[in-house]
Amino acid sequence: MSDLWLPLDRINPKPRQSVMSPERNLPQSKSSDLESVQNSRFRPPQSPPAAKSNHLLSSKAARSLLRSFLGWVGVPGLIGAGWGWMIGRGDWRAPLVIGGVGIVLGTLGFVVTNVLHRALKVDKSRTNYLGIVGALVGSVLGAYIGAVTNLGRPMIALFNPDLPEMDFLVSFGAIGGFFIGAVAGACLLPATITLLVYIKARIMDSKDSGVDPQTTTLTAGDLRNYNSGTQSDACFYDAPDFDYEPTLNHLKTVDGLILQSHSIDPSDRTAIDRERSQIWEMRFHYDGYDFLVETNHHGTTTNFYTCSANVPHDVLLDLLEIFGQIGPLKWN
Repeated sequence: MSDLWLPLDRINPKPRQSVMSPERNLPQSKSSDLESVQNSRFRPPQSPPAAKSNHLLSSKAARSLLRSFLGWVGVPGLIGAGWGWMIGRGDWRAPLVIGGVGIVLGTLGFVVTNVLHRALKVDKSRTNYLGIVGALVGSVLGAYIGAVTNLGRPMIALFNPDLPEMDFLVSFGAIGGFFIGAVAGACLLPATITLLVYIKARIMDSKDSGVDPQTTTLTAGDLRNYNSGTQSDACFYDAPDFDYEPTLNHLKTVDGLILQSHSIDPSDRTAIDRERSQIWEMRFHYDGYDFLVETNHHGTTTNFYTCSANVPHDVLLDLLEIFGQIGPLKWN
């Protein structure tokens, strides 16, 4: 029993090992625990993911705030400097003074808008920055045009006819041009940019659809029978064949168009298995009238029929325009 109390290194001498050494003769689970403890002791402290994300958000917000400040200060400063250079006639102090006034006004606008945004909890994404830039540019240009033209004469006659035009013509013209230009710029610049973006989007959509927009521009003369709208069950137009599924899905999205029935040829079992019938038809109600569209893939033809009498040609052309959004209406 006394031998049990002898040190282990006397019974089986082995080189001494560190307490934290992973090479000790320990079970696998204890060894892994020791390794995790050792690694945790020497591992530098790491910030939690939430702190990292908050730091990134704060840095992004700071950069966004800096860009906004530079825009508020830079635009009026540059416009003021350019205006001072135009009216200074070689005097270098004019662009510095007017540009400095623009910087001061821009800083004031930046502070006021940010305070109002936070106080009123305004959604900044809905701020019309184009309107603000247009107002700044329009006010500067309007003030310059009003100063060099005779705008001061009607301004004096409107607000204070007793003032001598010789002394107040330029100042009143600049003030009137400032306000008129600000309103005009705030309205015209966003409207112009929005119109250009809309036109570009329409052009890109027509290119992406792969349909020549000229093939969908039809007139009453393009109808199969000029008097076809005056009688029911008359074919008023024929076009290349349309596929069943895309046509059905598109007609379901058209406002004012109510599908009444759509069917495929039950005898064409092979085509049904391929999810494309060789013959199909659709009946629908549009703009107060009933119509039938029948497609025969054997003949690669789609026929358009009126199921109501006295259908105006404008309605027929509107309906063809709807199908022109799916595919071409004319053969190449």
